Amino acid sequence: LCLAAMYYADGNLDKTFEWLDKAREHAFYAWYVRIFMADEKTQADPRHQELLRELNLPPPAPLEYDPIT
Repeated sequence: LCLAAMYYADGNLDKTFEWLDKAREHAFYAWYVRIFMADEKTQADPRHQELLRELNLPPPAPLEYDPIT
C-alpha cells in the first residue's frame, strides 16, 4: 500500500492501481481507496469507480462545512 501511495503522489495512476491490486489484504486498503484517493482526477478514472463498487463504498462526498449548524 505504501508503494501505491508513492505512485499516487507522483501522479502515476497506472502503477497506483497495479500496487493497489497487490495490497487488497492491507488493513487500510478501504480507507486508502475511499478517503486518500479522493481527488477529481482519480474519481474520474473508471478503475477507481470499480474499486468503490467492489468494496461496496459510496463515492466520496464533496467537502462542505457549514459553521452555522
